[in-house]
Amino acid sequence: MVGLDLAVDEAAYQAFGFRGFVELERTTGVGASLHYTRWLSPTVGLFVGFTGVIAPATLAGVEAGGTFVIPLGKSLGIFIEPSLAALPLGSDVPKGSVIVWGLVSAGLRFDL
Repeated sequence: MVGLDLAVDEAAYQAFGFRGFVELERTTGVGASLHYTRWLSPTVGLFVGFTGVIAPATLAGVEAGGTFVIPLGKSLGIFIEPSLAALPLGSDVPKGSVIVWGLVSAGLRFDL
C-alpha cells in the first residue's frame, strides 16, 4: 500500500487522502482508496471514503476507519490503520450480496 494525505496549514485537522494498493491472494488485485480524514489530535484520526479494486475483477464501495500514529520523532512515525468497507458494486460481487472487507494496515509515516 502506498498513500498520500494532503492538508493545508490553516486546516491541519482535516486531510484528503489517496491509497493505492496491491493485494496478493490466489490472483493479484490492484485498487485504490480516496478518503477524507478528520484528525482528533496529532496522532488520532477518523476517515470515511470510497474504495475499490479495478483488476482482475471490479469491486467498489464505501469505507470507514481510523488512523493511529506512534511518533518516532518530529516528522516520522509508525501508523496503524484499521478499516471496514462495504463493497456492493462490481463484477466480483455475488448476486444479491455485499462483500464486507476488514483491513488493518501498518507502516511508516513521513510528515513533510
